Amino acid sequence: MRALMWTVGLSLVAWGACGGGTSSGGDDTAGGADTVASDTAGDDTANGSDTTGGADTAVASDTSAQDTAAPIDVVTGDKQVGEACGADSECVSGICLSSSLGSACTAACSAESDCDGFPIGMFCLPVRPGRAGCVPEADLPSVPSSCGGHGDCAYPLYCRTDDVGCDLPECLVDGDCDAGEVCEAGTRRCQPATCADDIDCRFPGLVCADDQSCAAPACTTDADCGALPNYCQPAQHACKVGVACEDQDGCFYNEQCSGGYCVPNLCWKECDAGEVCDPGSGWCGAPCSGAGQAGCPSGQACLSAVGVCAPNTAPVAVITVGGASGPVAEVAVGQGAALSAAGSVDPEGESLTFRWTLLSVPAGSTQAAGTTLGTAASATFTPDVSGRFVVGVYASDPAGLDSIEAAAILVAR
Repeated sequence: MRALMWTVGLSLVAWGACGGGTSSGGDDTAGGADTVASDTAGDDTANGSDTTGGADTAVASDTSAQDTAAPIDVVTGDKQVGEACGADSECVSGICLSSSLGSACTAACSAESDCDGFPIGMFCLPVRPGRAGCVPEADLPSVPSSCGGHGDCAYPLYCRTDDVGCDLPECLVDGDCDAGEVCEAGTRRCQPATCADDIDCRFPGLVCADDQSCAAPACTTDADCGALPNYCQPAQHACKVGVACEDQDGCFYNEQCSGGYCVPNLCWKECDAGEVCDPGSGWCGAPCSGAGQAGCPSGQACLSAVGVCAPNTAPVAVITVGGASGPVAEVAVGQGAALSAAGSVDPEGESLTFRWTLLSVPAGSTQAAGTTLGTAASATFTPDVSGRFVVGVYASDPAGLDSIEAAAILVAR
């Protein structure tokens, strides 16, 4: 696990130490001086604490991120990391980052380690469609000293279960993963770029498709396949056609004759005394009523549709912005951006609730970081100035488990 070390008291002066001044102060920062240190062990810290230069040091001499070339199709200029800028085309990296600390050229990155060695904490995060850049730690929300769940840790962090607190996840961008793996945006865990079996797909709810990619299943319930004789085969997550039957004798032991057709019966094996079976998973558990964890053992929750206590896993929040396929979208100043979390997944199939928050705003915005933007499955946000806005959403299940916060990065022009 890569370590998370927070720098205390970040300011505009520190950002300028990367090579140049910025256009305004850090009044709109969502974190900064109130952040606290974490005792997480690890080597790949992003705060550059080993930098030996003084206040005038631009970047540590072994930092390679500033030399990262921009893609061929990106128009670039000659301004270096830390120099004030007004457009991407002015920077060698092709990224002019407008954050709470002002507007300055930042380094492009493909892995968290590319942002090591700066005089201030920097994290490799998505900043443009298909591209990542080093983002100042001060532009992230403040970090609590402890956490009881993911809902206490804002993007891009998650809550560890070993009492360490909020920490960096396994990955933030694809480059943080081993060869042949990609960073799954919803869980921020490394996942094989190709799969051989459903178990390879670590995103809850995804299955290994015919093209060896992890994808949403063709079906999860019989209703997804229409009416009988069509049904959803639970092991293959594919729609099948049932064999006609007159009674149970015409079906296999793990099937049942329903509506004149043989369909899967995951509850073919009897549960122990005092337990009931969930027909969607075959899980036997204690009976319960109502949503939540009341009356269920620790780590389980009541699947309200069937009234059985079953293992409960936190949902995964997924954001889309308009028609964009990734977490970053370019939007117009003064125009509302449509945000949706309708693609979020609950592994147990329970209904989800949502809460949207404005996490970060660029300098000059009159909107305040921390503002609640709604509790529906969708939200609309209108940027008031040019720059990088970050909007986050949590998905919560009926038992109160929160997802890791998903984020949409809106680059307003």
